[in-house]
Amino acid sequence: MRFRIFKIAATILSVLTGFAFLGVAFFAYQLGLDNNVTLGTLRKILAGLGIFLLLLPVLVLTCNRLNRYFQIQYLIEKITKVWGHFNQSSKTSNTPFVSQKKSLITDPVFWSAIAIVIVFLCSVWYMTSGNMFHFRGYSNYFDMQADGFLAGQTSLTIDPPAELAKLADPYDWRARTGIKFIWDASYYQGKYYLYWGAVPALIAALIKIIHPVVVEDQYLLLFFVIGITIFIALILGFLRKKYFPSVPAWTMAIFTLLGGLATPLFWLVNRPNIYETAIASCQFFLIIGLYALIRGLVAKTPQRGWFLLAGFSLGASVGSRTSIVFTVIFVVFVAFVLLLQKGIKQKAYWMDLILLFFPLMLFAIGIAWFNFARFGSIFETGLRYQLTGDALPEDLSQLFAIRYIIPNLYLNLIQPFDFTPGSFPFFIATADNSWTRFIRYPKDYFFGEQITGILYCVPFLWLLIVPAWSLLRKGWRWVKETPVTQKDNPGPGLPNWMWLMLTGGFLTVFMVNMMYLFSTMRYLADYYPLLLIITCVLLMGVIERSQYLRLNRGLLLIAISLLSAATIVISLFINFTAGDRRMLNENPALYAKLEQFFNR
Repeated sequence: MRFRIFKIAATILSVLTGFAFLGVAFFAYQLGLDNNVTLGTLRKILAGLGIFLLLLPVLVLTCNRLNRYFQIQYLIEKITKVWGHFNQSSKTSNTPFVSQKKSLITDPVFWSAIAIVIVFLCSVWYMTSGNMFHFRGYSNYFDMQADGFLAGQTSLTIDPPAELAKLADPYDWRARTGIKFIWDASYYQGKYYLYWGAVPALIAALIKIIHPVVVEDQYLLLFFVIGITIFIALILGFLRKKYFPSVPAWTMAIFTLLGGLATPLFWLVNRPNIYETAIASCQFFLIIGLYALIRGLVAKTPQRGWFLLAGFSLGASVGSRTSIVFTVIFVVFVAFVLLLQKGIKQKAYWMDLILLFFPLMLFAIGIAWFNFARFGSIFETGLRYQLTGDALPEDLSQLFAIRYIIPNLYLNLIQPFDFTPGSFPFFIATADNSWTRFIRYPKDYFFGEQITGILYCVPFLWLLIVPAWSLLRKGWRWVKETPVTQKDNPGPGLPNWMWLMLTGGFLTVFMVNMMYLFSTMRYLADYYPLLLIITCVLLMGVIERSQYLRLNRGLLLIAISLLSAATIVISLFINFTAGDRRMLNENPALYAKLEQFFNR
């Protein structure tokens, strides 16, 4: 019965999708999706897909008749049986593949620690332009805000130039020509403010109290990036130990390296400005909050310390970057429902709920007061008073809109890099607008910085096709009403609430970014850590389920290793072109040696 319903639904969906593709292909210009009246290559491909989908039901019917005539299904089953026999015969015992030897090599903490050290050394090497011990000055925005806090004020201690007050509209970037001012600072009632979250500045202020120094943004950024790497390793290590014990320990080194050295996050290191530091701070506290929630919710007894840490961390995440608020609300809501269910059964969990929400309320009140004290509104961060160029629209209500989704999806997912195989550094993040030839972008959309799609700069994510295929097979078995054996699902897997928390958290932050009027490489770091965690957990699940099939398991581990290596290699090279090309400008002798070595 299920299969019959599926065939009818699939036929209808295929025909409707085919007509939709044909409609978009032939009327893309009229729909505002293409700048060209004539059909380009992509629209011709889309039209071909539409025709294919229209003919697909007929093709399936023809294949079924050919299958019955030539017994193709029998041959496929025979090949599958031989493959399965070969797969099974490679086992040495009837037990799952779990290493019984306990040593340093089989300790996931050992592998994660090595990876964290490598991430730290690489980050310092790039940040210092190869000098390792000499950090050149870059920016100190959060240090200036920290000085303001220590002086007992919410504004900066630096006075704006008097010429700004004389302008009829100081926010018109054309009118400010020739006036020296702090770029991207907020100017309001004759004072400078910062529209970024205050949490990194509070950390800088604490450091200055302990030891009076200039806390540059790059030092904070380095701390946050290494912290993100550590807590990604902690999350994956904890989930591996609890749900995927047969996954090889050395994979923790690969996953941890991907956390710190893959382009979206590692890109921040090469341009350690306030923009990148705010993003890194936000992700640092978000990942800590997720780790604390997972530890607290998985435990069988009340875990008040974990929920208190989760509340403070998630609050600090919003206090670093306001746009993450929807993700935090979603994650906290999932935790709230679970704790409410536990609290009904056992009163001790009510204290966990209180400890989770208490710091969140403190941060909410603090952020509201901070905004009101500066600009007279609890919702105003200072963005509308920003002294910037032509990036912002005149109507700030248009900062987020559905019409930005299509160009942002292209730029964030499949915008290619420039590949120059004969010229170091071989991979260059593109900053041209050639994509606008076939995507009609809104008039108020801003594009002016480098960006490469995450599917290009992180080939590791291609492996998502493996768990997707497994999910399709599981769905097909459900449609065919085929019973699932123990070997098909040997472990309990992650709880549904954890999948909901991870995937829902990723989707909320991803969609917020897709609706923003501007995309750049650093924005990929807003959602990459969560996407990486989801991908790694899905792959660990496939490895765990293939514990009885060592050949499948081995091929998957080889694919993980190769695509991870490709991801890191692309990242290490493409980051030479990040920002203002610090290595080329600050250490030209070393850059010339690298260029000579690799070009040879």
